Amino acid sequence: SDVIVAVNGEPTLTVAALHTAIAHVKPGQIISLRIRRGSKTVVERVKTIRKELAADVYDSVAAGEQ
Repeated sequence: SDVIVAVNGEPTLTVAALHTAIAHVKPGQIISLRIRRGSKTVVERVKTIRKELAADVYDSVAAGEQ
């Protein structure tokens, strides 16, 4: 499974640290996520979205909708 280990270069050793790192990010901004994926580490750039929209997307994916 994937584990986010840093946001914009800031380590995220706990879920609280991850929340703190993204708390000040505005919707539409691009952030850099360092992700541990198995034995590899990758960096992905992602565009952020509104929290409400993220919940809708999550619900759709969880329900099997694409």
